[in-house]
Amino acid sequence: MVASGDKRLAGRISYYAKSIRGTRAYCTLSDIDLRKRRVKFLNENPCVVSWFFQTRIDLFLKHFFIKEYHMIDFWYRFEWQHRGSGHVHGFLWFKDAPDVNRLTRTEEDKYRIIEYFDRLVSTENPDVGMSIPMHEHPCACILHEETNLDLDDNDYASLVNWVMRHSKCGTYCLRLHKTTNQMVCRFRYPFDVLRHSSIVEEPPNSNMFRFLGHRNDPLVCSHNRKVLQTWRANIDWSPVLSVQSVIYYIAKYAVKVEPASKTFTDTLRQIVDDLRRPCPTARSAIKRLLVKSFSERDISAQEVCHLLMVYPLTNSSRKCVLLNVSETSMLSSSLRRSHDTDGEDVVGTDPKLDGTELLENSENWELYCRQQVLLHHHYHSLAEAIGECETWTLRYVDLGLALNDCVNITDLVDEEYEEIEDIELQSEGVLLEEWMLAASMGPMFDHGEDVELGLRDFDTSHNWGECLERYPNIDIDRKFIHNHLGVTDDCNSELVNNIVVVPLTHLSAQQRMAHDLVLASLHEQRPIHLIISGGAGTGKSTLINAIVHSAFILFHSNKAVRIMAPTGVAAFNIGGATIHHELAISAERKPSQPYIHISGDQCRRMQEDFKDTKLIIIDEYSMLGRAMLANVDLRCRDIFATNESFGGVSVILVGDMRQLPPVFDSPLYSNKGSYMQQCGTLAYSVFDKCIRLSYIFRQAGEDQASLREALHRLSDDTALRLFPTKRAANEYNRERLIQLGRPIARIFSKNNCETATKAESDQAKGLEKFLCLSVGARVMIRANLATHNGLVNGGMGTVVDIVYAINCKSPFDSPLAIMVDFDNYRGTSFREGSNIIPIPPITSNWKASIGTSCQRTQIPIILCWAITIHKIQGLTLDKAVVDIGEKESLGLTFVALSRTRRLQDLAFNPMFTYERLQKIGKCDGLKGRRQEDERLRNIQN
Repeated sequence: MVASGDKRLAGRISYYAKSIRGTRAYCTLSDIDLRKRRVKFLNENPCVVSWFFQTRIDLFLKHFFIKEYHMIDFWYRFEWQHRGSGHVHGFLWFKDAPDVNRLTRTEEDKYRIIEYFDRLVSTENPDVGMSIPMHEHPCACILHEETNLDLDDNDYASLVNWVMRHSKCGTYCLRLHKTTNQMVCRFRYPFDVLRHSSIVEEPPNSNMFRFLGHRNDPLVCSHNRKVLQTWRANIDWSPVLSVQSVIYYIAKYAVKVEPASKTFTDTLRQIVDDLRRPCPTARSAIKRLLVKSFSERDISAQEVCHLLMVYPLTNSSRKCVLLNVSETSMLSSSLRRSHDTDGEDVVGTDPKLDGTELLENSENWELYCRQQVLLHHHYHSLAEAIGECETWTLRYVDLGLALNDCVNITDLVDEEYEEIEDIELQSEGVLLEEWMLAASMGPMFDHGEDVELGLRDFDTSHNWGECLERYPNIDIDRKFIHNHLGVTDDCNSELVNNIVVVPLTHLSAQQRMAHDLVLASLHEQRPIHLIISGGAGTGKSTLINAIVHSAFILFHSNKAVRIMAPTGVAAFNIGGATIHHELAISAERKPSQPYIHISGDQCRRMQEDFKDTKLIIIDEYSMLGRAMLANVDLRCRDIFATNESFGGVSVILVGDMRQLPPVFDSPLYSNKGSYMQQCGTLAYSVFDKCIRLSYIFRQAGEDQASLREALHRLSDDTALRLFPTKRAANEYNRERLIQLGRPIARIFSKNNCETATKAESDQAKGLEKFLCLSVGARVMIRANLATHNGLVNGGMGTVVDIVYAINCKSPFDSPLAIMVDFDNYRGTSFREGSNIIPIPPITSNWKASIGTSCQRTQIPIILCWAITIHKIQGLTLDKAVVDIGEKESLGLTFVALSRTRRLQDLAFNPMFTYERLQKIGKCDGLKGRRQEDERLRNIQN
């Protein structure tokens, strides 16, 4: 039995493998396709099955491979995994095979090797159109002795189409590519159709080669006709073209152990922590635990029987003997033992080792010990290295290096052999009844607790390219916004913060007063510290855009005004950046953490970046804590090299103190706290001017209706639902997506580095890591694509089509465009009489806090049946259905109730109680907020 981590055996195998010559053919044999009528017998008599499988392997090697292919050497091992069905992985060496080491010498040698493997390996389908009727599984057919399989083409074609086609990709073989962040098949299907066989070097200049046989079917697995028809089950038959592949692959499988299933505690923790599928009750969590644990076991019945019957886990034509060199006394005793087996200490001898002699150590062993001592032991001279020992062998044992003596097999296994296993999906599928297969293709089929949307059979088997016929000019269509609406496919923040230019004549009197006050201070180079306060819908964002545009005209620099916000969502909504990112402030959420000065090099870079900055605008300042404001003040002093407040630049705080408060920090109007919070109080005290915006643009109108009437008139299908928590919003979106009953596309973003791959959407300017979309899904734009035409951040619509290129599908590829029917589009029509607009992927560029240049390409939309209340602070909605939650939170209810323009566009589900409203007045910090509100009234202009 192979022990876990026994690398000495791996090293010995590697040593002997180097001297073996001949064909190196990899093969995988499986007994999972045995006849159906033996299933019951198999379950009731696992010992018989183990005997049968072991005997079949032995006879197959002895009577088939030796006679048919003149096999001279072999190595294989058994494997069960969690499935219980036995598998054999191995290597075969054939006589009179070409030397693959001559592959790169001449073209003639290469052609000879290709010609040899062309006869040995097949990747063709003899019946591509599946014209041969397959009423009975070919593996269940009874063959007579006189049957000539070489002439039975129908039998061969049936076997290929039944057990040798990778017909679909599911969760078993889909893996996330580390570089492209796309879901790909780990077996590399589908392959390209090839007319001629070839050998390619992958990767280039790696001296690792892959044989690509001529194929007419991109889904056929590599096989050998004789082996397939004789073994009559799924196989994998691949040539090995480098010695390294043999050595590393055998070593890997020699020390590989069967994976252990998770404990109940770990499994339950994974279930409870799954935010995508939360457990509302303890009963549902226990149910999921039992479902997951039922199919997971450490050792199957067949593996137990295999071990009980003393069958080897590995076998080869070359025998290996393990020597214990750590105990010299035991080794000496063993060497002196005679061959007399009458002694009472000798229980038995292995007949396979009869006649084996252990030779004395040669001088090479002394040289080896010297090398190991010098390699792994610290020393200043050779005399110190050998110490008081007379020989290097004694020093080697004295240091205990013999205990750790093993060959370090690096993980350099060729990808071709790293993941080779039989195609379980196809082989297991043939045991299912037809109605089961049909049911699994439906949208409501229960695929298990952990199958994610977009990866179900119903999703991956859908023909995603079918709608391409409706868009014959898709290459032109996907550029519609760029060509007709005058915007780019890049959301880089260098473009004047993506602002909307508003004529000054459109500003209200209060807005114009604030605008003129700020511009006058900038023109006179007199720092101003101003608070612009206003409720929802009073035009704060419009005022910010006007100030930014006027400052750009005055200073001719995109960096004259820096727009920041405490959170990524708030920063994205206004077209700015987070305070942490813009000022290189640690995101550590501890108010007691002291201020950390920036280093000299970083300080010089930031001073160069901020040399044109005259004004800093911080939006949604209700979420700005005192400790953070202190960090802003001190960081500005470092950047602008002056001890004046905020480095001598103007700072404007914009927002409404009645909205959401800071997290892990205290509001600006608080008094007590840590040292940094007290510094924040001093920094806040310099804001001696305030302008209050009172005219409400968003909720203007006299036609107000009661909440009860609004609830009846409001359509849940088009209105956005607002939830207090992200978990509730995600769960509602997921349920609505499933209820559509249509295939779901899983769309992964493309990122340029690992930092970008891990970045949240707030850092990537609204672009998600991945999207799950379906035709009929409600979506929201997360970028200002065409502001004047209504394609703005927060604009909503319905998905009409998901357009993929030919031979592309979810989740392997990204769509060319998403066709969305927008609710409030005002612009050039893409299709006459509709608001359908093609939304292509856009690219976002940003710099991470560690200085890495990041880039993400993704469709700029999100599901929007539901969204969190925190995420819509600053947005204006046409309609909304609100769930304010059971627990009160300062500012949460106010934000939720102030998102629509009219009261009749607002509804509640579930309806809150009067007691819930009464709790608002008991919120912590409400008294301090009222006092601050009164102070602002006293200092307002």
